[in-house]
Amino acid sequence: RGSPFYFDFLTVNTAQENPVGDAIVDDRDLSILYSGTWEPNGAESEYLHTTSQTPKGPNGGTATFTFEGTGIAVYGTTDANARNGGNATHLAFTLDGFTTQYDGIPNSDVMRNVRFFSNQSLPNGRHTLSFTLLDENICYFDYLVYSHDGSGTGGNGSDGSSAGGGGSGGGGGGGGSNSKTNLGGIVGGVVGAITLLILLVLLVVCVIIRSRKQKRTKGKVVKGETQGSTTEL
Repeated sequence: RGSPFYFDFLTVNTAQENPVGDAIVDDRDLSILYSGTWEPNGAESEYLHTTSQTPKGPNGGTATFTFEGTGIAVYGTTDANARNGGNATHLAFTLDGFTTQYDGIPNSDVMRNVRFFSNQSLPNGRHTLSFTLLDENICYFDYLVYSHDGSGTGGNGSDGSSAGGGGSGGGGGGGGSNSKTNLGGIVGGVVGAITLLILLVLLVVCVIIRSRKQKRTKGKVVKGETQGSTTEL
């Protein structure tokens, strides 16, 4: 028997600027801004084999990520904090100004791919999430996943709405007007191009028909002149 195979994930490259669906962002991505001393770490079983260890001590530093979308989730690794009678891991997450807390459980082994935070009911637009460790435990940030519908809201990203944190979030949002406007422009352009093409075809047909009529008329005139000259003799 061969060795077992464990499927983890796959990635898709797209040419769209704002593709629809979920996007995975690794802890080493430059779009994530860190404050404090986050130490590089990682293991084979973690996403892209990398993690970022939180600064030592409570409130020692933060990680901040700004995105355009409708949902976000954060995943990571917790250390074996229960081996020496330690406490569970606690993290604070602040999403658009609303703060919630993750309260883990004491675990005797390292736990990977732990979901620390999730909110999938955000209004479509630009949001900012930051988080920090609240205790002395060792915690590792692995990756985050955010969802978006592909419409986007431009450079400033803000649509004036705020979102609740901790998975309760604000209600569904708009953001579909841009897609409708773009679709109308595309349809109008296609109809205009087809109309122009039809007019060009009609013009060519008219020119061809007129040219043929002129040739027939000219042929009759020449034939009459020849008959006339013969009659003159």
